[in-house]
Amino acid sequence: MGSIAERIFVVLVMRKVIMVFFVFTMLYGCVSRRPIPPSDAKRQDSTTLVLKEGQTVFLEREQVNLTFNRVVEDSRCPEGVNCVWAGIGAVELTAMGTYTRPQTFILATEKNAKKNYEPSAVFNGYTYRLNALMPYPTQEKSSKRETYSVEISVN
Repeated sequence: MGSIAERIFVVLVMRKVIMVFFVFTMLYGCVSRRPIPPSDAKRQDSTTLVLKEGQTVFLEREQVNLTFNRVVEDSRCPEGVNCVWAGIGAVELTAMGTYTRPQTFILATEKNAKKNYEPSAVFNGYTYRLNALMPYPTQEKSSKRETYSVEISVN
C-alpha cells in the first residue's frame, strides 16, 4: 500500500464519488411519474361525445374532466330564414386534467378573429373541437329557454 497521503486522497475521491451517486439517485427519484400523452402525430383515434349544458364527464383516455359550462353566444341564422350573416354559436368549456389546473376556453361553430373564437382548442396534448351546438335555431319564437347540448370530438 501507499503512503498515508495516497490513502487520504483515495478516501476523499471515494467520498466524492459516493456523494455524486447519492445526489443523482435523489434527483432521479424526484422526476415526475405522471404519464405523458403521445404526440398528436401518433394519435389517430378520436372520441366524440355529447354534453348537456352544465354536465361534466370524465374522459378516461385523456385523464380529463370536461364541463360544458354555458352558451356564450347563439346568433346562428334560424332554419328557413334568409340572413345576411350565417351567425355563430359559441360555448364555454372547462377542462381539468388529473395533474393540471382547470382551463376554461370558448369553442365556436366558426372562427371569428374579432371575438377570439376558434372551433378547437388544445389542452394536455389533446384537441377539443366543437362539431355541433344543438338545438339549431328555428323561426318559431319560444318563450322557454332551450336546453343546449354540444357535440365535441377529442383527438
